[in-house]
Amino acid sequence: MNRKNFKGSIVILSCFVALGLFFLVFSFWNDTKYNQPLSEYLESQEQVIAYEIEENDNDGYNIEIELEYHPYLNRTIMDVEEEIKTILDDKKNELVFKYDEKNQNLQNAFYDIHFILYEAKERGNYSEMQDEIDKILESHELNHYQIHILTDQRLLVQMEDDDGYLLYLLDNNSKDSNQGSA
Repeated sequence: MNRKNFKGSIVILSCFVALGLFFLVFSFWNDTKYNQPLSEYLESQEQVIAYEIEENDNDGYNIEIELEYHPYLNRTIMDVEEEIKTILDDKKNELVFKYDEKNQNLQNAFYDIHFILYEAKERGNYSEMQDEIDKILESHELNHYQIHILTDQRLLVQMEDDDGYLLYLLDNNSKDSNQGSA
């Protein structure tokens, strides 16, 4: 090997080492600034059963959170969304809440009311919605149901019977109605 090729090899090797060190430092910084605080927060939440955090292609994170049923999950969802916004700054994140163990009765009950929910969300006639839903859901023998108005474009439906529970987030801003964005 001549001296010119040897110098060229050292320059190329040095560039790869520098690039590797840069990615290592960036990864450590990213983990310390975002992943660690987010993981600590989610682990401290009572209703959070499990979660998964992955980087996405939009310089943000895909965060999947599994929640335990609680009659007032609306407060938990809003708190988690707000804290994620605080921790992750202006990153483009996709937040997905997983939270149901639905059965046929719950699916049928949701199907029976979903048109009313969408109409109320579009028109803002929530008191009429509640009256209609009360009448419809009487026949489904549910232990508990609630509809929370999170914002003018977001509703959270919670239903529970002896065999399971269903929670559904109706959100105009997300790809799937059972997801939220942070």
